Amino acid sequence: MVKYYLVISFLLFGESYSVSAQSKKNQISSLQIRIDSLTALLEVTRNQLDKTKEQIEVNIASSSEIETRLKEELNLKGKTLLELTDKNEILSYKLSLLSDSLSKVYKWSIDLRNQIEVVKLERDGLRSALQNKEKESTNSTSSSLIQTITIGEQEWQVENLNVGTFRNGDSIFEARTNKDWDNANEMGIPAWCYYNNDSENGDSFGRLYNWHAVYDSRGLAPVGFHIPSDTEWAIMLKHFEGERDLGKKLKSKDGWERDGNGSNETLFSAKAGGGRDDNGSFVKLGLMAAWWSVTEYTQHKSWGYYLTNISESPVREGFNKDGEGLSVRCIKD
Repeated sequence: MVKYYLVISFLLFGESYSVSAQSKKNQISSLQIRIDSLTALLEVTRNQLDKTKEQIEVNIASSSEIETRLKEELNLKGKTLLELTDKNEILSYKLSLLSDSLSKVYKWSIDLRNQIEVVKLERDGLRSALQNKEKESTNSTSSSLIQTITIGEQEWQVENLNVGTFRNGDSIFEARTNKDWDNANEMGIPAWCYYNNDSENGDSFGRLYNWHAVYDSRGLAPVGFHIPSDTEWAIMLKHFEGERDLGKKLKSKDGWERDGNGSNETLFSAKAGGGRDDNGSFVKLGLMAAWWSVTEYTQHKSWGYYLTNISESPVREGFNKDGEGLSVRCIKD
């Protein structure tokens, strides 16, 4: 039986989200104006830098010519060496002032570049937070309906989790590169990613999460749900004990490669979203579905379950807490 779970208090949150989103958009707009202003100022500074360089080059050339001419005058007219020295000192002083000016303008241009980069980072951070909020508004708030199925006495979501914030609204780090993924796991930082960093894969298969996101006390699952334990997975599978071709009955009717599509008789709709291995590589899209449980197996492993294109039933596996990325399927409290 298919059910729909309506998230409570969506009206109040929806109103506050609208205000928050508009505020972030206004901030982004202001930051973009600031970036444009600083960029224009940087262009003026660059022009001033170029003119100062040209002026120095002209003066250097002039000083060389004057020095040559003065030496000729000294030889022809008997000018004193002291007079020649005084004139050279004046030229050297002028060049020194120009060099100081060049140094100041150059430093100014560097400061402007740094300011632009700082503002860009702030702007991009706000954009990312706003995008996450807009995506999460369909998960824990507003008009969202979370589709579930009943298996025995359990109620499971029929889609993989696709959120970028914890239940309390804190953003989860998006690992967009292998280095991001490795650093997050080494430092114990909760992280998520799309398969191949392609958001369209998120729409189809949900997001991939590291262990630190799954086990974080702020709660990855939406209100009213939680990430299943190993025992809860086992209870679900026991409900189908004795059934043949359970893997096929759990799998979606499309999206599986190499003749791996299922019948989805259970309505569980297991999709072949692949995963991320210990090295940060994306693997087995179209060939595997894999989910975390919250039950730790050893210091470095947690129990999880996976299906492949040829699986007769879900397989229990100890997955690496320090590097792998898997899907998450939530169960109702």
